[in-house]
This record gives sequence, structure tokens and C-alpha cells, in this order.
Amino acid sequence: MTKRSVFLALWKAAIIVILLMMTIATAGAYAFVRGVDSAPVPDSPKNLKTQSAITIVARDEATPIATIQPPDGVREIVSSQQISPYIKEALIAAEDATFEKNPGFAPQRIAAAAYGHLTGNENAGGGSGITQQLVKNTLVGDEVSLDRKWKEVLSSTRLTSTWTKDEIITAYLNVVYFGRGALGIERASQAYFGKHVSEVNREEAAVLAGVVQSPSAHDPAVNEESAHNRFEYVKKQMLKTGMIDEKEFTSMSYPEVIPPKPLDVSTGLNDVTGHIASQALMELAAKKITKDELFDNGATIVTTIDPNVQETVVEQARNAQANSGLISAVVSVDNATGGVLGMYGGDNGQGYDRASNEQLTGSTFKIFTLASGLESGVIGLDTQISSDPYQLGNHTVNNSEGMSCGTCSVAEATKQSLNTSFYRIVDKLPQGAKSVRSMAKKLGVKASLSEVDGSVNHSITLGTYGTSMRDMAFALSTIINGGLRHSNHIVDHVTNRNGQVMFRASTATKQVISKSTADDVKTALSPIADYSNGNGIGKPSYSKTGTTEHPSGYGNRDGLMVGGSDSVTTAVWMGMEDGSARSDLWGATYPASLWSSIMRNIG
Repeated sequence: MTKRSVFLALWKAAIIVILLMMTIATAGAYAFVRGVDSAPVPDSPKNLKTQSAITIVARDEATPIATIQPPDGVREIVSSQQISPYIKEALIAAEDATFEKNPGFAPQRIAAAAYGHLTGNENAGGGSGITQQLVKNTLVGDEVSLDRKWKEVLSSTRLTSTWTKDEIITAYLNVVYFGRGALGIERASQAYFGKHVSEVNREEAAVLAGVVQSPSAHDPAVNEESAHNRFEYVKKQMLKTGMIDEKEFTSMSYPEVIPPKPLDVSTGLNDVTGHIASQALMELAAKKITKDELFDNGATIVTTIDPNVQETVVEQARNAQANSGLISAVVSVDNATGGVLGMYGGDNGQGYDRASNEQLTGSTFKIFTLASGLESGVIGLDTQISSDPYQLGNHTVNNSEGMSCGTCSVAEATKQSLNTSFYRIVDKLPQGAKSVRSMAKKLGVKASLSEVDGSVNHSITLGTYGTSMRDMAFALSTIINGGLRHSNHIVDHVTNRNGQVMFRASTATKQVISKSTADDVKTALSPIADYSNGNGIGKPSYSKTGTTEHPSGYGNRDGLMVGGSDSVTTAVWMGMEDGSARSDLWGATYPASLWSSIMRNIG
């Protein structure tokens, strides 16, 4: 660089410094004109929140399901009295020597930073003191712009007039990042020295104060030379500011720092339990309980999942997939509470959840047509109904595999799953296909069950409108429970870090269909498990198979079995991962076999 260029750079720097000083000097006047009193400041230091991982467990409150770490790391808030005084001294010396007296910012620091940037000093920094850094970390962010810097100065000025200096430095120490996944001084003390912040000595305080500027550069485990240089800088600043005398300066040596420990990471989210965790969080979000609130409370979410049921569901689903080459979705529900006992939506817990997302349900949806007809009184189980081909406009509806009973009872048509008979039942309903939709929703199905324009047609009885396995299991469990509907839930209760209950699932119930209707549906469904290739469970059960034909017309795409005992209901879906056809896939084949293997163990 030539003398002329150096001169010009210094001249530009001088002009900018002068302008900055003039601007800062008029900050008070500007504040009154523009309203510094309205400049935002962080919440009261008393409102700073500890953030801990969310723990999700099974209903035994011991079996782990998932742990979710806060995105910015775990933060443990400590009071001013708990913080070693050495830490405050070292931080002030290293980061903001005028902190105790300045109005929230140090003009000379801002000027020095501006000069440094103009002269090419990459380490010049932004000139922010402790108060400004607190505002930046909690309020305005770190965008590089004059507007953001001005907001930072205004808010720092107001903060200084609102909080005490001790409140400011305590809050800053509680929110600043020290590296090693340590957010706040207590976590940092543990991460670097394995001790509580109250036990930190002067040398250790100097290390921590030095790390703040750039944790990735000044951690001795990352760059030992840089860490030692930074320690020496902090020592000199402590001497310069009178925090220590010459004798103390000479006696200070770099302390032993423990090696970094593996960072806490979220667990269980990539496994099958990830879908359970997602459903639990979604359920709480619907109750206006956010993830941030859960982090702030160090929450434990106790689910309705039964460890034994969950183990059985996953094991049997994986076995069935290995033996058949099909993928599956399974949900088991407690009839007495509506709680999910076990769930398998796939092995990738952060991928597509086959159990909670909608599938075509095939003839399992005939359950709701039957319930609607019985509840409205237009049919009884002994009502005779034709199974001949059914003409719908230009389309002829036939039964699967050419099955027919001629004219037979509704109970027999249900057992044989005769499509044409159920189309004729739809004709008898007060509102036709809409009555089927209303019944499904009444029993607990949440899906839209309609076309884009809100309409619905006869094919609803054949499951052409998507419904999740969770909803199918819950809706049938309502019937098995005598028409008494509970809440469909996967969260039993939530506690905070002190064990206090923050939320508990509702135990409210509603009689949505008559017990006599429910009993008649159960009677019609009771022979189907044994009728479906001998897949009974050795005790009374109430089930329905379902199959959807592949669009190509060759083979089938979806196979289902939805059924329960008096205590547990399980819904099973199976199909090819790529959506291709299988000629051997029917509700009464692989899905019924999987359902039976689960229910024999849990039902």
C-alpha cells in the first residue's frame, strides 16, 4: 500500500469516525424525536427461560420413545448470586471495559471497529459491548446493516435505563454461546471444567471470557495456540482495567480444560418412534402447546403407547414385510380410552408416516355404511338385499371375483363383502352417500371424505376416499365400545422439569350411536376373521377386510384388515412400496394374517 493510499484510507476513516461520533452524540435528541422509549428491549431478566430437551416416553413413564434437543442448545438459567464474580470481572475486561459506566454502548469501540474495517482488519469486530451483544442475541439479530446497528444502539440505551448493570451482565452470561453445545455460563462451566459456575476460579473465568469472542477458534480442543493467546489477552485486559494486580497477573496460568464430550443429540426421531414423537407434538400443538413452551419447561411427554404392544406391532409388521415383500402400516387403539397403544408407520421416523396419513381403505369402509343403515332404521341385520349387478348410470358395479348370494341378509352380505348389496344399502340411507360420510365422522374419522367440490358418491362405501389407519382403528373401537366415543389421542399427559402436570388428555366421552346399533354391527363383523382364511384370534373379534383394485385393472394395490377384540382394535394396511399391483394381495391374505399375529399377542 502506497503512502497516498494509506493517507486516503486514514482520512476516510477519520471522516466516518467523526460522523459516527456526531451521530452517537445526537442519539439522545434523536431518541426523543423518534421515540427511544418505544425502542424494543429484551424481556425482564426474570423472564429468561431455561431450555431443556423434550423427553417422550411410553405410558409406563420409563420406556424411552424420543428425545428432542432445543435447536440452539440446552440452556440452564442461573442467578447473579450463583455466578462466580471472577467471571463477570473477566468478561467485562475482555469484552467491554467501560461497561459499568457506558450508556449501553461505547462510542470509542464503534469508532475503532469502523476504523479497523476500513483499514482491512478482518478481526475488527462490530464494536458491540456487552449490552449491545445481549440485545443482538435476544432481539435484533446479527444482520450486517446500519438499520440493524441503529436499532441495537437505541435498544441498548433504553435497556441501560431499564435494567441494572448486574441484571444485564447476568442475562448476557445466561444466553451467550460458549461452544461445545453450551448455551449460557452454567453449561459452559460444565463443558470446559466439569464444575458449576459458582465454583469457577479466576484462571478458568479468563478462559471462558476469552472463548466467547469465537468459540470455534478459541476452544483449546480446536486450536490450543489460539486459546492460550486469547487467555493472555484477557489477563492483560484484567490487569489494564484494574481487575487484578501485577502479582495476580504473574501467578495466573492456563488451567486444565477437560476434553469435549459428545454433544447431546435428538434420539428416536429416525427410528419407528419418530412418527410417534411427531404425532405427539402435533397433538399438543393443536392444544396450543408449542415446542418452545415444551423446551422452556423441560417437558416430559407421557404417551399412551404400551411398550409391549408397540414391540409386538413393530416386530410383526417387519416380519410380515420380510415375508411378503409388501410394506405396511399398523395402529392399535385402546377401546376403553381411545389412546394409541402401538403404531408402525415405517422404519424412517422422519419419512412418510403410513399409519397417520390417508390410505384407500377398500371395503373396510362398509362398516360405516352398515352402521348408518342400522342407526337410521332403514335396514336390520335380517333385511334381505340383492347382490345382483348394480347399474349406476353407464357403469355396472359387480362383486369381487364374481361372488353373489342372490338375495340374502345384510349380515351375510357384510360377511361376504358384496359391493352391489352395499350400493343398494346406500340407496336406502336418508342422505345416501352423505349419510355414510356423516357416520364415519361421527365415529371419529377426520379425513375430508369428499370431492374437491364437497360432494361424495356411492363409491365411499368401497373406501375410495382416503382415511388413516389411526382413524380407522379409532372409529371401529368406538363401535366396539358400544358407540361411546373417547378422544383419539396419543398423549396421556405432560409434566414439566419439576414433575408438575402441564397437560392431561381429556377423559370426556360422547355416545355417538346407540348401543343397539353398535351391538348389531359387532354381530355382523364377528364371523369375518375366521371367514378370512382362518385368521381368527381365539376369542371374540369384530373385523372387516378391504381391498382396492389397482388402476391398471391387473391385480390389487391396497389390502386392509381392521378389527378388534373387546379391549383392543387394530388397523392394518399393506401394499407395494412403488404402488404397483399384486395379484396375491387381498385384505383376507397378508393383511389379515398380520392383523391376527398382532391381535393374538395383544388383544
